[in-house]
Amino acid sequence: MKKWFLRSIVALILFISLQGPELIAQYMDHLTGHVEELRYQVGKLKELTGKEDAELKPLLAHWVEKIEPKEPALFISALYQRFEKLTQDLLAFREAKFWSKPFVFMSHFDGDILKETLDNYRWGFSFTMAVIPFLLLGALLSTLILWPFRKVKNNQ
Repeated sequence: MKKWFLRSIVALILFISLQGPELIAQYMDHLTGHVEELRYQVGKLKELTGKEDAELKPLLAHWVEKIEPKEPALFISALYQRFEKLTQDLLAFREAKFWSKPFVFMSHFDGDILKETLDNYRWGFSFTMAVIPFLLLGALLSTLILWPFRKVKNNQ
């Protein structure tokens, strides 16, 4: 293959890998917004019921079992479960070191929030330490993709 084509592939892979920190930053913005909205909703639920977190879970379970129709109770219970999950995800992101952020992202992302982030994605570059793991992943990916095209010298 032509050298310029292979170099273009490497440049494209590295360029795309440099978008990783920006994607995570924008995802974090969306995630934080969702958590804050859910925190507000759960706060209103606590205010209406006069219950705190430890008392709220059993109350929601009781509602799901006893209240007819079940849809409102299921909705409120799902809202609270989503609040807990997204709050845990946000804490995992905030506590992660820069080299582990790609792996935390892959294990804690929410599909709906990721889709929303990608729909509103703005291209950009991050000039922080967070770029290093993405560059390493991009270099590894480039090597794996281009490995079959390497020139092997025959010593015959």
